[in-house]
Amino acid sequence: MPPQGPLKYANSVRCTVETCLRTGVPPRQIADEVRVSFQWVYQLRKNLLAFDTVSPPPLSVQGRPRKIHHDAEEGVRDFLEQNPTAYQDEIAEFLESEYLIQVHRTTVSRLLKKLGHTYKRIERAAGERDDEERAHWRSRLCG
Repeated sequence: MPPQGPLKYANSVRCTVETCLRTGVPPRQIADEVRVSFQWVYQLRKNLLAFDTVSPPPLSVQGRPRKIHHDAEEGVRDFLEQNPTAYQDEIAEFLESEYLIQVHRTTVSRLLKKLGHTYKRIERAAGERDDEERAHWRSRLCG
């Protein structure tokens, strides 16, 4: 099982080991000089021979391909600018009619979370308050 979490050694150590391997220094000597495990140096040599770099990128993205592609995300973003109070069901209908993508309401919920869309009101529901009416209400309440 591959190790979880941050890299065991810094990138500067990786670069040093890679340079030494490219120049032909034996792995045991590199391990002694840089003070790392010789198994790790052998692993980096194996990566260097296979991928021409000691730190190859991941081979593929895990999981299922995404249903809602980038263009559809942009379309939903534009749709929400025009209809800021749209329900998730309405967004799902929009995706089906515009992009032929059938999604469930929970998928739309995850998309909205990813886009950073919030359900909170940006402006007050009530209009400006009238101080004179507030004073009148207070006087009725107290007297």
